[in-house]
Amino acid sequence: MNVTSLPKEYISSIQSADLLTTEAERCSCLSGLIAELFDRSRRHARTSVMVTSPHRKAGVSFICSYIAAELASRGAKVLLVDAHALLDVRTLSSRSVTSLCRQVGPHYLWVLGKEETAGLRGGESKGRSSAIGILLHELERDFPYLLIDAPALSAGPDCELFATSVYGTVIVTRTNQTQVAELQKTYKALIALGGRVLGSVFNAHLSQK
Repeated sequence: MNVTSLPKEYISSIQSADLLTTEAERCSCLSGLIAELFDRSRRHARTSVMVTSPHRKAGVSFICSYIAAELASRGAKVLLVDAHALLDVRTLSSRSVTSLCRQVGPHYLWVLGKEETAGLRGGESKGRSSAIGILLHELERDFPYLLIDAPALSAGPDCELFATSVYGTVIVTRTNQTQVAELQKTYKALIALGGRVLGSVFNAHLSQK
């Protein structure tokens, strides 16, 4: 496993599931990551975690989906949310948003993506971050685990809207692609916004061309 030069208290490392050959390795690796993320959240009565990256194509959706699926397979009720979809519904009540969520598979995994929010527009408002924070607090009552699949910090300002609305953020980096300077810059940017960085996840999966 790789370790960054960031402060040790913010480091959580994980190899890609593709490189973990046994079920025991997968469970051990994911158990450590999940414990680091959500045990802390529970002590603060918050459970929403944002997953982002310094740049595009780092595998944020891959990592986010895998964590959500693992939690659901353990019997936990999980909501996996696309950040863009959350922007579309930020002015709705939590009950209305929950009704849009789609259950996936036989386990307790719900998804809210662009497909579920098609045709909805969040509308422009001055308190965008405040509205998102209030909605997330309400959704946390129904979903003990809430993961937000957010765009890369370099892809635009949307990610910044969530930094202070969630309990904390996980930064995804990619082997042989993410530079240490990019990771450090993202870490500093999130802290400057008033966010909390829970750790970094190293995606060692090599995409097929």
